[in-house]
Amino acid sequence: MSADPDRALLATSLAFAGAAVLGSVVAIREDLPGQPCGISAPLSVPAGLLAGWGAGVAAPWPMPAAAVIAAAWSQRTQPRALTGAVCAGIGIGCVLGTAIEPVTRRPRSWSPATRLAIAVNIAASAALTVTGLRHRAAAKALRLRNQVNQQRPDRIIHDRHGHLRAQPDARIGSTHPLKRQFAHGWVSDWSSLRAWVVWVRV
Repeated sequence: MSADPDRALLATSLAFAGAAVLGSVVAIREDLPGQPCGISAPLSVPAGLLAGWGAGVAAPWPMPAAAVIAAAWSQRTQPRALTGAVCAGIGIGCVLGTAIEPVTRRPRSWSPATRLAIAVNIAASAALTVTGLRHRAAAKALRLRNQVNQQRPDRIIHDRHGHLRAQPDARIGSTHPLKRQFAHGWVSDWSSLRAWVVWVRV
């Protein structure tokens, strides 16, 4: 498992899935079929949900399923830009999908349950979008730090938290034999000495 799993992404993906379940229950109870942009399918609300068409206040089940799978997988690996992009894209798509449903544009017809389902759906989708974008940015920053660390000749690197760390030279041990190391020429340049000093301080 990754040393620093993105639990926020997993939490928001699970919240998004919970919002989809809530919306599905409300859609069946209130008979709110999915009609994006006025386009309807010849299916009942339960059949439409099972087929992956979604409902008036519920995202199609493949969307929360993909978000949860991607977020769960990210707990076992380093952050990946693709994972963040997938989750952010699903969140944005759900916000847009909610906006183009006819029921969303008829607030006077909302029951308390419908109002709750729409609010929870939009909030969960927005949270998934934000954490997905954050995960993507973290993945890109990590990749950049790794590239920089591979190119630094003085062995002073950035750790996964962005802090400076030094990889000690195998020829340089504790502080006690430092004078002897100078005498033998082991610390032969300023970059090696700087790496040793940073290593001792951390």
